[in-house]
Amino acid sequence: MREERDQARSERDQAQQERDRAQREKARLEQEAQRLREKIDELRKELEAAQRAARRQAAPYSRGKRKKNPKSPGRKPGAKYGKQHNRPIPDHVDEEITVAAPEKCPGCGGPLTIERMEEQYQEEIVRRTFVRRFHIPVCRCTCCEQRGGASGARGIDPGRADE
Repeated sequence: MREERDQARSERDQAQQERDRAQREKARLEQEAQRLREKIDELRKELEAAQRAARRQAAPYSRGKRKKNPKSPGRKPGAKYGKQHNRPIPDHVDEEITVAAPEKCPGCGGPLTIERMEEQYQEEIVRRTFVRRFHIPVCRCTCCEQRGGASGARGIDPGRADE
């Protein structure tokens, strides 16, 4: 009988130990589940914020924060623009080409009068530099007063440069 009691006590102690172990495991798993729920909530919030930001797209390359006093984009007016430069007139000219004035105004078809001749230079750089000078008539329509003329090298209209 004593052996039976000892055996029953032993089984009861083992059952108690298993129940304690199961309770500890349950508590550990509940803590892990709570931690994972918090992580899921955090990730959901991040996903929602990213989806909202993707829908807005006010600036596709925006980094989020704007500068307090940003500089305006593009070239600056006046002296802030930077150094402006034109190439110097060549020392010698190898070929001179006189360009014919157009017969009539391209705008209205009226007659043209020549106001002045402008010079334009074209340099071809091969083994030696070859310079051409174009004499380009700048004309004005006697009917509509519109300025026009023949286009020089590369189709540039020198009459428009000083308007």
